[in-house]
Amino acid sequence: DVSGVQTCALPISRNVTDLAHMLNVIATKDPADQMNVTAWQGYERANPGAVDFTRSLNSTAIWGKKFGVLRDLFNGDPEINALAEKALDAIRALGGQTVDIKLDPEFVEFHLKSGVKRMRELSDYRFRVDWEQYLATFRNQNVPRTVEAFIKVYEDEVMKSPLPVEDSVMNLLRTSLKTSTDMPAYKDFIENLMPRSTAEKLAVFEKHGVDALVFPYVPTFAQPINNPAWKADDPTFVKSEAPVPATMSGYSSVGFPSIVVPMGFGSQGLPMTIAFFGRPYDDARVIGYAYAYEQATKLRKPSPLAPPLKGETIVYQAK
Repeated sequence: DVSGVQTCALPISRNVTDLAHMLNVIATKDPADQMNVTAWQGYERANPGAVDFTRSLNSTAIWGKKFGVLRDLFNGDPEINALAEKALDAIRALGGQTVDIKLDPEFVEFHLKSGVKRMRELSDYRFRVDWEQYLATFRNQNVPRTVEAFIKVYEDEVMKSPLPVEDSVMNLLRTSLKTSTDMPAYKDFIENLMPRSTAEKLAVFEKHGVDALVFPYVPTFAQPINNPAWKADDPTFVKSEAPVPATMSGYSSVGFPSIVVPMGFGSQGLPMTIAFFGRPYDDARVIGYAYAYEQATKLRKPSPLAPPLKGETIVYQAK
């Protein structure tokens, strides 16, 4: 994410242990980045002392903690719901308490439906300025320096190739020529909508007295491929109009740390994950919950859809 006011760092790792070590390397202070400075100030106030995410790797981290189960996000594929129920059983077996939470309709609309779509659109108002600042850092003069230049390359060259640009990418680029951070709508987004998002999410924690929220990360298994280059049909795919739980993590003036870990496979061999969602600056605690769950369940396994090649032997060990 190249935004100057939002961050969406998404490190992907083999397991939670690797993630903790990775964060110890990449989570550093950057005096040249005001958002980074502000975030670190908040984190250090909430977590005094040296930062070492490997200290969170505690197999008893779930014991005695209270987890809010967002039942509004259990309306997707029934197989996913069943996997999530097993994940909740595992959390309770580890000494965690679970409490079902039914969100207000207004909350669902604002944070998971029409509201989050609008906030996504508004966040893109600064795409052009951020993207062009990023492009300016390249030394290679052959790299386009403006959105207009990228659009021209895509229209004149890439769109005529066997791998044309996806529609959403072109829409983002073209729309960015018509919007800017000087518009009143963007000012309202920064000064009102984002703080409201933070406050209302925090209120869920306060109202129910929970340490973290848990929910299946998405309402469907991997969707069939459908892009300009190729389309695949899958009659077994279960569509869903349910809100996408992953959007809970986005578009807040203060970031809410969340982590997803394996919770098993569906009947078609596709993997699914459970999400732990914490308060701002609870990164270390969320890592602890995920680690404890991961160690107890050992559900990180090779997919049956990708077996070893003929004559190949893979030694696979979950850690």
